[in-house]
This record gives sequence, C-alpha cells and structure tokens, in this order.
Amino acid sequence: MPFAPRKEIDITNKQVQLLKENTDITNFSPGARARMILELVNMELEQSEKNLERNMLQAFVSNASGVYLDWIGELVACFRLPGESDSNFRYRITNQVYTLATANEQSIRMNCLLVEGVRDARLIPYTHGTGSFSVYVIPEDSNIADRVTSMVQSVIDRYQAYGVKGYAMRPKDVPVRISARLITKPNVDRQFLVESVRSTIRLFIEAHDLGQRLIINALESAILGVSDDIEDVEIHSLHLRDKAVLIQNQDVYWDEKLSISSQDITIL
Repeated sequence: MPFAPRKEIDITNKQVQLLKENTDITNFSPGARARMILELVNMELEQSEKNLERNMLQAFVSNASGVYLDWIGELVACFRLPGESDSNFRYRITNQVYTLATANEQSIRMNCLLVEGVRDARLIPYTHGTGSFSVYVIPEDSNIADRVTSMVQSVIDRYQAYGVKGYAMRPKDVPVRISARLITKPNVDRQFLVESVRSTIRLFIEAHDLGQRLIINALESAILGVSDDIEDVEIHSLHLRDKAVLIQNQDVYWDEKLSISSQDITIL
C-alpha cells in the first residue's frame, strides 16, 4: 500500500482531539501555547513524511532517478553508460533479466543497440532456414552502414546460442535523388539557407525506418521549417533507384530503406 504523507493541519487536529480526550488541557485556540507547540512540531513532521514518501518512491525502478537508479541497476549487474539518460538506463534495467540470459531475442537486440552508430535493430527468424535468424541493422547514417553491420555481426557471434546462426544484414538501400526550388524573402543569405535545406533533406531521408514510405508533404514541411525566410518550396524532380518517379508518396519494401547523399540534393 503506498505511503501518503499527512498535512500539518490534519496532524494537529488529530492531536488536539487526543489531548482533549486524555488530558486536562482545554485551550487550543489559535495562539494558545499548546497549539503553537503542536503546530511547530507538526510542520517538521509533515516535511519528514514528504521526504519519506519521496525516498520510498525512489526504491521503484519506474520512479527512481539519478544515483537511486544507479543503485537499483547495481542489484541486477546493470551499470549506466557514460552520459546515458535516466529513461534509457531504466529501459535497460527492466530488460536486464533477458540480457543476462544472453541467447534470447531481447538480449541479442539490446546488445546490438549498444553498438555505436546503430539506431535500431530488427530481428527476423528463420531467414536462412531452421536455426537461423537475421538482424537488420538500421544505422544512424547510411555512410557507415558497412562498418556498423560488421560490428553487429561480432556481437551476434558472441551472444547467439549453440547450434544457431545469426546474420547481421544491412537493409537494401533505396537511393534517393531530389531537386527542389526555394522561394525566399528578398535580401536574405540564400547560400546559408540552401546549405541548411540540403542538410535538413538529408537528415529527413536518413531518419526513415526500415520499410517506411516517403511522404512528400512531410518533406516539404521539414524544408519550410528550416527558416521563416523560406516562403515556399517546390519539389522539382524525384528519383528513386536512379529512376525518375512521380512527385508523390513513395512506398518501399519491408527490407528496404531510403538513403541519400549530399551530392544527390539539388537546390534551385
């Protein structure tokens, strides 16, 4: 049952009632000596109960933070990574029981996510027959996909079960080429805007997940959000897989991922 701290006035009223019933003290009006003593003591008692409640809540992983969360992690041999946030560390603690088992899906995925440069990892069973699985590695940047995939393969080899073979796979890249026309306010630093828009387009495309479709309206909104100096944007041309496509939402297969390089972005 959760602990509920009491308010000073409630504690005082209860004690006044007990004193009236069990002592000869009768004057408990505001300013009376007996009441003033009770109020001073109960102010401290109220604060102590609030501190007690806060400390009790820190004993639960769902509420703990800072050093309290570190102490809980130590109980299950889970330690905070440098610069790791409470929310991420809390997630690892709650899944530590699966991680310690080493050969289950959750453990393999968690350890793959610890590889630097990995944004997500998707496990697909039986990709190479019975006793096999594949981990589709979604990197932070497609330029480092090969290196990150190789590092994930090393993790899989370390944690996979005996008699089971795991494969680190990179998604099938769907190269994108975009040409866009900017309409800006007069007397603005257009070169700065062009570079900012080019960077935004690349980040927008690279952030797409495995099998996630390209939404043209979302792309245009991202470009317009770069600066108030951009009045409008027009997608002039769009190429996928080195082929011109209609300027409309584009779907990809479940094992494909959109990718783009800076030289494939033209700003008119």
